[in-house]
Amino acid sequence: MAAKAPTSRTKLRPTAVRQWNIPGYDEPFVQDPLTFFEKNEFLALVSGALEDALAGGADIDAVLAILGLSDEQLKGLMEGKFEGDYMTLVTSMFSVLTRLVATAPRLLEDLYLIALSIPPENREKVRTDLRRIDDDTGFGILETFVEQNTTTIRDFFPRWRELFVSMLEKLRPAEDTSTISTA
Repeated sequence: MAAKAPTSRTKLRPTAVRQWNIPGYDEPFVQDPLTFFEKNEFLALVSGALEDALAGGADIDAVLAILGLSDEQLKGLMEGKFEGDYMTLVTSMFSVLTRLVATAPRLLEDLYLIALSIPPENREKVRTDLRRIDDDTGFGILETFVEQNTTTIRDFFPRWRELFVSMLEKLRPAEDTSTISTA
């Protein structure tokens, strides 16, 4: 994958590119920080799993309780202004991920396919082979994913929100003088 150029908006930490050996493949799989489209795919994956959880009877208050976040903290996180202990947040997000895996069993496999940049046309074959990885590789991929992407994913939500609000403002009829709420 091509190296990413840091922007003034994203605070990238230097993260090592990792290589993983998957049984059945001679060449190692390379794990590096998510690209723009991989971040979108990751967010769609998590959103879909949350929808499944909510459709299965969970409510938004239960999700917030699992996260250990107040409404204000969740809003701050979505705006890129999270106020709180990031270690607690990472621990809470891991807790949510493990609970979502219970409601969406393929979630973890899908996450690994995205994290390893597996092209969509190869995913079903690699998915089968991923089931044979050892614990060190499995946890290593997940730990590397968090290390490589926590900061950029945190900064990713507000940029989408800003773009969406800006687009709505531009599409608003000229005679409409109201402002778009960003709350």
